[in-house]
Formats: sequence, C-alpha cells, structure tokens
Amino acid sequence: MKKDEFVIELKKYNLSRGDLEKLHISEELIDKEIRNHVCVLRKQPLINLFVNSEVVSLLNYYDCTNVVIGVLTFSGEIDETDDYYLIGQVEADLLAINKITLEVQVLDYLDLNHVIFNCAVNGESFLDAILICAEYFSHVLKSDDLTVDKLFTFNYVQQSAEKAGGDKYIEFYKLLLVYW
Repeated sequence: MKKDEFVIELKKYNLSRGDLEKLHISEELIDKEIRNHVCVLRKQPLINLFVNSEVVSLLNYYDCTNVVIGVLTFSGEIDETDDYYLIGQVEADLLAINKITLEVQVLDYLDLNHVIFNCAVNGESFLDAILICAEYFSHVLKSDDLTVDKLFTFNYVQQSAEKAGGDKYIEFYKLLLVYW
C-alpha cells in the first residue's frame, strides 16, 4: 500500500464521538482516540533521503505521531544507525527498517543487534498489515465481546501476517493483536 492511500484508509477506522461516548470514557481519552488514526501532511519532508520503503516515505511526508495501533506508535522523526532506520516503537522496543533488506523489524531497545520480531517483508506490506490491525481494534472498541473471541482475533492475526509476507511474521501480529 502506498503512503497516501494508507493515510486515507486509516481514517476510516476512527470511531465517531458518539461511539466513543458510549464507552463511558473521559473527554480527554475521546479526543485522543479520535486523533489515533490521523496522519498530518508535513509542510516539508523531514529529511532529504530516498529510501525504497513506503513506511519511511510515509513518516518523511506525514506526521504520524498520533497514530496508535495497539502497542505500536510512530516517531516524529526518522533516526538512523549504520544498519537501520528507526521509525517508532512497539511497547518499549524500537520499530525499524533494515537498511539492507528493507524488512520492518522490532529491535531490542537495549541491543539494536537483537531482532525481537520480524514485522513485514517491506514497508508497503507493513502498511497493508497494520491497516488490518487498525480495522481489528476499531471492531473491538465497538464490541467488547470480540476481545474474548479467539477465532475472530486469530482471523485478523492471519490476515495481517499474510499481508506482511507470510507465516514468518505471525508472532508479531499475535503480539500486536493480543492473541495468546
């Protein structure tokens, strides 16, 4: 999925204020949840860098710091190491793009040489996969019963892993969608 398409599609999974008020949560949480799926076009790109990764391009041209998909968040900047572009966090660990393979990975925040999860074969596949996760969380927020429906959750885990590039990535989506 291309970055501009992702930005448009992600907005579809925002819940309305009315849906959120039914959850009996604070106004502050409602406002935050409404912004959860909004990427804001930057006035100018973050860096002058051409990387053949759609997710790096997304973050270069859009501020996605409000985007929260489960325990995944994006950074407001793109940091670099010798081997990776650091683009966000998954819990306390680092979401990164491998500079050689362009694979999306989660790195241990204490040891950047330790890959905890492989997330997707490339940035485009990653955007496809996390969009499915955003859809899942949208459904779960509307219906609490779905959080205990293991078959429902596993279906989304499988769909996400397939979009990401196959079974190699399934453990990451189990984590992201809280499938135990």
